[in-house]
Amino acid sequence: MNPQDRVGRILGQGAVRSFGPGFSDRVMARLGSSRVAPLNAGLERWFVRLVPVALAAAAVLAALNLRQGSAGQSKVDAMLGLPAVTLAAAYELGDTP
Repeated sequence: MNPQDRVGRILGQGAVRSFGPGFSDRVMARLGSSRVAPLNAGLERWFVRLVPVALAAAAVLAALNLRQGSAGQSKVDAMLGLPAVTLAAAYELGDTP
């Protein structure tokens, strides 16, 4: 018998085949009595706090970009802060190494 088969047999003899009757009931009871807050409650709390701030920041940035937009640039491009598309700008993209 080669060593690999021997080690496999020894490990197989010591392996736990079952956790006993009522294992799932014990696990669910322990989870039910746990005081750890579920992940979704924590995410919901942070989401509710941060989304209004993020929306306000996005609105301010869009307004600032719209004010500084150049002539001939669409309002959407200006709000997003996209540079004006010109032929010179297209040629500059080809010159970069």
